[in-house]
Amino acid sequence: MPGLKGSGVSHLPLLLAVALCIAWQPVSAMTHRVVWFTTLHPENADETSGFWARAQLFGRAAAEDLHIELDIRYGEENHILMREQVRQVLGERKRPDAIMFHNYKDIARQLIPAANDARIPVFLFNSGIGLSDQEALGGPRQKYPYWIGQLLPDDVAAGRQLMQHLAETARKQGAGSEVIALLGTPSSTSSAARAEGLKRYMESQPGWSLGQSLHANWSRSEAAQMTPSLLQRYPQTRIYWAANDNMAMGILDAADARRNQLVTGGIDWLDSALLAVQEGRMSVSLGGHFTEPALVMALLSEYLKGRDFSQRHGARLASRMVAYTADEAREWGDLRERLKPARVRAFDFSRLPDLIRQMPGDTLDPRFLIERL
Repeated sequence: MPGLKGSGVSHLPLLLAVALCIAWQPVSAMTHRVVWFTTLHPENADETSGFWARAQLFGRAAAEDLHIELDIRYGEENHILMREQVRQVLGERKRPDAIMFHNYKDIARQLIPAANDARIPVFLFNSGIGLSDQEALGGPRQKYPYWIGQLLPDDVAAGRQLMQHLAETARKQGAGSEVIALLGTPSSTSSAARAEGLKRYMESQPGWSLGQSLHANWSRSEAAQMTPSLLQRYPQTRIYWAANDNMAMGILDAADARRNQLVTGGIDWLDSALLAVQEGRMSVSLGGHFTEPALVMALLSEYLKGRDFSQRHGARLASRMVAYTADEAREWGDLRERLKPARVRAFDFSRLPDLIRQMPGDTLDPRFLIERL
């Protein structure tokens, strides 16, 4: 530098300070921005919608540790509002680096093509594309290359696993082999896939039969209203399969009031269901898929840094649900304590990309994360 040579003054400290000022940036300047379109704000979620409160807890905790600016847009269960939010985000001058969403009210048919036109990577999780849209949208990286991936619960396996646990309990209790099934909404792909898992288990077991299946629309109150007439119509049937914990708790509400002892279980790991498992009132609850937003954060973090997760796992990923039974209650203790916000936030999610890389294939198992909390 002119004027420095031979001056006899050491400028090394000054040069180091300048270099450090250039290298150091606020964390926000080094992050990528991800927009997440979702339904309910946690403050507006009751226990029946607590799945999404937990999902957002895991997503935010992971984003913070991975230095991602997570911008959550709440549709408040209003698909018209959500569609307007999509238009607003895609029209922003400073667009996000990526978008994640679940397919609420078939928002994918608008969001995926629009994000692709805007050249914004988009990641689908939790609820997939309906049959009516599969031909038009295809799959990740097919018709729309900026639809970079999806992570969906293996609902078929969950439905089958749920029935398997109920059958094991029923055999021990001599509860027979006839089943009543309560399903979610008729349009739900998750409900249909879980019902398919139930069907596959029943077909593989000679002597088992399905007495009746009805849509209780994911609702605890609707399940509680339906159960008394079912108990009257099928007095010998004691096995009640429910496509989510909410409906399983409704079944128990009605059965407990009439002192009927039923073998039942559901899906979602609601706090009330976890407690019912610990108390022996419910046989099993499957869950852990609320960790998916954290897994998506890790996958997007790698992708945006130029490390494409599809090379190891493919673009179509599944998450495996974990059964919480009396055995897990003895091993893990009260799972509700393990899932408390302070404990989740204390976990170092910056380790998550490395942990995911250790998993072979296209199925991610949240057990490895739950056991480390």
